[in-house]
Amino acid sequence: LYKNDPLLTYLDLSSKVGSPAAVSHLTRALCTNSVVTRLSLEHSRIGDDMCAVIAAALQANSTLLLLNLANNNVGSVGAGHIAQGLRSNITLLELNLNRNSLNDAAVECLITEGMAHNWTLTALHLSFNHIEERGALSVSRLLKGAANFSTPSPVALVELQGCSYGTESLFNIAQSLLLQ
Repeated sequence: LYKNDPLLTYLDLSSKVGSPAAVSHLTRALCTNSVVTRLSLEHSRIGDDMCAVIAAALQANSTLLLLNLANNNVGSVGAGHIAQGLRSNITLLELNLNRNSLNDAAVECLITEGMAHNWTLTALHLSFNHIEERGALSVSRLLKGAANFSTPSPVALVELQGCSYGTESLFNIAQSLLLQ
């Protein structure tokens, strides 16, 4: 990573990282890497504490297009860190947080604190988290440009499969999509 090997554009470390020291070392390398565009850390036992260093890498890196953090243990605190990373990131197009420990507060923070300031992310994967009405309402607001958003978000894909929101939230999300 430090050498910026032009052949290394996709780095799949799924089920390989797991320790805070390894994540810290990896993210330090990402801060200066200008080649890797896709990084998968799925099933890497990443928790809230490790998201702080991932957020720092998001702030410094200007080539990463896809970050896969699915099947980890990212919760509300981790979502707050990721939101901070998204605030100044100008390249990330896709963020996968499927199957983590996200709840309504985490999604609300991610959207209002991070995505309200990020205009490059086009795909957000949140399936199989603990997202109910309030979290789905945040997604709806993101899509239609309400609350902190002056214009609708560029997000074209929000994945919410297996979440627990009700029909009213589904209706609000559908209405948001119709307004675009």
